[in-house]
Amino acid sequence: MTAREFAEELLVDKLRTRGLLLGYDSALGKDRQGTPQHFRDIGNQLGFEVASGEPFKVEGKPVSSTAIRKAIASGDLARARTYLGRFPSALGQVEHGEARGRTLGFPTANVALTSGAAPPSGVYAVEAIVDGNTFAAVANLGTRPTFDDGKRSLEVHLLDYDGDLYGRELEVTFRQLLRDERKFDGAEDLKAQIAKDVAEARACLRA
Repeated sequence: MTAREFAEELLVDKLRTRGLLLGYDSALGKDRQGTPQHFRDIGNQLGFEVASGEPFKVEGKPVSSTAIRKAIASGDLARARTYLGRFPSALGQVEHGEARGRTLGFPTANVALTSGAAPPSGVYAVEAIVDGNTFAAVANLGTRPTFDDGKRSLEVHLLDYDGDLYGRELEVTFRQLLRDERKFDGAEDLKAQIAKDVAEARACLRA
């Protein structure tokens, strides 16, 4: 629908809008005609006020959701943090997995990935937030090539945590890439590497 139809049918008739806040580069309606100025003109006629925000700039350039997703997807966590004001994170429910981590001595929470930007595959020092409590953790994001799984997943080992996380919501904040994901010769080699990953994650998060 056109910007005018959107304003009349949705904003006024259904939502009884009195004020509308738009981003500085917003464009709503058919053919993106509904710019902030166009909505100001419509609002003057239909009885609602329109305000628009100013761009937030970093290094002289406006920060956009596209730029944020690009930084995360490329693994530039420092730039993503600058754009967001925090480290990027993933949020999902803990589901049952193959329990391989437990057999290796490092039980993991398998977090169901939702849509959204995620960093490249690898092993990360992360913080895991559950029920408002934050725990140091190490996470593997990828396809678990040692076991030829193929499906991309997020497995998180919470340090110094003992409890059942199944069915609970977990937020995982990516702090630093520790290493790329790779295939190991067997479970014992993988177990030894995970122990190194845990020690490195502790040191990273303490710093």
